[in-house]
Order: sequence, then C-alpha cells, then structure tokens
Amino acid sequence: RDAQRGSEEAFARLFARHWPMAHRAAWLVVRDGAAAEDVAQEAFVSAARALQRFDRRRPFAPWLHRIVVNRAIDAERSNGLAGFLVERP
Repeated sequence: RDAQRGSEEAFARLFARHWPMAHRAAWLVVRDGAAAEDVAQEAFVSAARALQRFDRRRPFAPWLHRIVVNRAIDAERSNGLAGFLVERP
C-alpha cells in the first residue's frame, strides 16, 4: 500500500524481499547471470510503473513473477531474433 502511494522506502523493501525470486526466475529462462540481472531489474522497473494497477487483494509475488518471466521470454526472443538476423559468412 505504501509503495503504491509513492513511498520509495516501501518499494525498496519490496525489492529487497522479492529480488532473489525475480533473479532466479529470470535465470531459469535466460540461463545467464548477467542477462538474468538485467531482466530482473527491467521487471522491477515495469512493476514500479504499473504499481497503481496492482490489485492489493492479490499476492504481490505471483504478479511480479509473471512480469519477470514475460520480460525474460521477451529477452530470449530478441536474442534469438538478433542471432537470426546476423549475417553469416
């Protein structure tokens, strides 16, 4: 509730509590530590931007997990597409 009201401290607590799960979920999709960190960070930024739409009657972790997995899948797709578009000798 405090995070939805704009409290940076409250969002920092959410970040600290949910970071390990977010990073692990991203890693399970992308299988790269640095990429997983990027994906998890991007997911938290997305979550922060969408926090006003979050329904507090539901648990936060599954909502964040879905954002992380979607970001990770997007990252994998764009990596696959980038590899496909690279001109090979």
